[in-house]
Amino acid sequence: MFYVEENRNAVTAILLSLVTCGIYQLVILSRIAQDTNTICQGDGEADVASIGKLILLSLVTCGIYGLYWYYKVGERLKNNGPRYNVMINESGIIYLLCAFIPYIGYFVITILLFKNLNALSKAYNYCMNNQQQQGMNNNNKNMF
Repeated sequence: MFYVEENRNAVTAILLSLVTCGIYQLVILSRIAQDTNTICQGDGEADVASIGKLILLSLVTCGIYGLYWYYKVGERLKNNGPRYNVMINESGIIYLLCAFIPYIGYFVITILLFKNLNALSKAYNYCMNNQQQQGMNNNNKNMF
């Protein structure tokens, strides 16, 4: 079982990204990709691109792939909400639209993304914990 971080703080992440001149943003994006792929595993969709692929394709496409990446993450989170009984209102289109808001778009995207990812992470961890406990209970029953 993989524990997925469920208490991401958007304000802290944004401030650390500013202080580190964007280096912390790379760490954030890497963890978002990893956690999204973990939570959404088995949904039949391709994994969200890793940070290396994101950087490379964003450079090659002059940033267009970065917009697509945010769209894909948003869609994947929204589509997997029902699996965990979590209502996610924002689709990938919202992330795309926010990207075009000057100055504050990135902040809005980060806040929405963290809100949705935290909600799914809590539900995912709860489900995984219950499955693990049920497995232990079944093992204990087999011992007697």
